[in-house]
Amino acid sequence: MISSERNSNPYYKFELCFGLRCNFRCRYCFQPLSDEELVRTEVTTEQLSRYADYITYVKTKLDPSHRYTVLALGGESLLYMDKMLHFAKLVKSNISCFSTVTNGLLVRKKLPQLLEMRKLYGRAFE
Repeated sequence: MISSERNSNPYYKFELCFGLRCNFRCRYCFQPLSDEELVRTEVTTEQLSRYADYITYVKTKLDPSHRYTVLALGGESLLYMDKMLHFAKLVKSNISCFSTVTNGLLVRKKLPQLLEMRKLYGRAFE
């Protein structure tokens, strides 16, 4: 969890890596894992549920009026779109902004799910 001040409005950002798989094979990449090893890096549905519970717990212990955000990371985060959408629904009541980092190659293919995320979070989905 990262805490920050933005315009004197404190917010807390949770960064979650869904896994290290990627749809590119860049020569300079620092992830020399085999396919079998990559599967082991993937977050499970049970882990996502526990992480959602953790966010709820943190929010009750800190000031609930602060902003709480999630940044979804990965190798390529859109390869985990189903899990990301599931998690976004779990934390919707506790999170004001949901962001992800992508290389962009799968945006067209994942557009229906991305639009569903947009419906959940409106302009707060980045």
